[in-house]
Amino acid sequence: NSKMQPGRHHGYSSSSMFKIRQAIVFVVTFMGYASFHACRLSFDDAKDSMQKNSHGNWNPPFTKDFEGVMDGIFLFTYAFGMLFIGSQLGDRFDAATVQSLALEVMALLYFVMGASIPLFDLHGKAFFGALWAVNGLIQSVGWPTGIKLMANWFDGAHDGMIFGIWTACQCTGNIIGAAYGDYVENNNLHTQWNYWLPAAQAAIMGIVMFVLVPTYPKGMKPTPKQLKKTHVNDGVAYVDEEDDMDVIKNNGNEGVGLFEALRLPNIVMYGVIFACIKGVNYTLFFWLPDFLENGSAHFSDSQGDQLSMYYNVGQIFGSWFCGFVSDRFSKRSPTLFIFLLLSVTPIFMLRIPSPSFEFIAILCSVTGFLMGGPSNLISSVMAAEVGKMNAAKGNPASLSTLSGIVDGMGGIGAAICVYIATYIPDDIVFVMLSILIVLSAILFIPTTYKDIKYMLSNRNGAEMEDNSKSLIPATSE
Repeated sequence: NSKMQPGRHHGYSSSSMFKIRQAIVFVVTFMGYASFHACRLSFDDAKDSMQKNSHGNWNPPFTKDFEGVMDGIFLFTYAFGMLFIGSQLGDRFDAATVQSLALEVMALLYFVMGASIPLFDLHGKAFFGALWAVNGLIQSVGWPTGIKLMANWFDGAHDGMIFGIWTACQCTGNIIGAAYGDYVENNNLHTQWNYWLPAAQAAIMGIVMFVLVPTYPKGMKPTPKQLKKTHVNDGVAYVDEEDDMDVIKNNGNEGVGLFEALRLPNIVMYGVIFACIKGVNYTLFFWLPDFLENGSAHFSDSQGDQLSMYYNVGQIFGSWFCGFVSDRFSKRSPTLFIFLLLSVTPIFMLRIPSPSFEFIAILCSVTGFLMGGPSNLISSVMAAEVGKMNAAKGNPASLSTLSGIVDGMGGIGAAICVYIATYIPDDIVFVMLSILIVLSAILFIPTTYKDIKYMLSNRNGAEMEDNSKSLIPATSE
């Protein structure tokens, strides 16, 4: 937690009740964003069923090509929303209310998606394209508002461990979504239940978010008219004792604009790197089960969902482990660089035909483990650390915008990759993904080199200081 000057609210921030509220905020925001991803995966789970008309008359329009177009529509509108809408709404209005409303609207959209053909007999491509465009805009709200809520409640704790655990909400949502798909498949339910089950979860979490999660801890909501800052430390503004508030988090309405944020150090570079990484992640996210089910191995729908779950479980542990390891050093880029390099081999190996479920399961787990750290930490911790610099004043409004920019640029890369993957052979897809990871690692080289040089110089300086202290001056007798 932030270092706070003793005052009226310091007792609350160090109390057990505050810790309980922090735990509630962590769990609810975690499951809230997991609900976004659970809904997102439902379309992927339903693809094969819709193509084959297993339960209902979904094809046409849901051919493989149109499903690829739907993915592209979602990702482009998601990226646009992330850059211009999602982060801005979270900064200008109450972030918890914005996210709870987004969850409720998303739940409604997925109910309509599931009901469109079986209940309403709607088959128009324009209708589904428009529905998915709105879906992309609504889902763009989730990540920036989630980051802002975490920053407000865990100010000063933007380290690899905390965000490494919290960002596993994405993979947890993927696993929950895959579990819903597996349940629908195993119980021979109709296709629409792929959409309705995660929609019900999103609706519930929207209510829970609204009831249980305040945007700011008690007594720490910024009120700029009352500010008389003496100095800023770790994102906390200390004010005079006679003011109405003893401690006010420096996260008011200032923030940074989009173009101002793009000029901050490393933000554009992180965005381009994340575009490559997210392109890989989302191509696997949207198409890995389909590749595995329709490739040479011809795994069943249930096996494809299980392998997708292994990939996401690997990401959860990889995100935590990468964050843990990077916390041991003064700079994070060398750890992320190594993870990126190591991930190239298992991704490339996915193109090798293998009928062994166990081999592919291990490969998916290792790929997820190595991809999890860079994927989750660049858009959260790395953006957060830029947000702590003087240009952004370390305030969570800036943090929300910066994380939205990085994730938005990632969304553009993901949209392009998923669209291309729809029209090229499966084995070429994995070659493309391997090249993208190599490219992201190359882009990381200048920062990694500079950070390693910095770490070595600090280490050598510390050793020289220790050696100088151990020297005993010679004395004459």
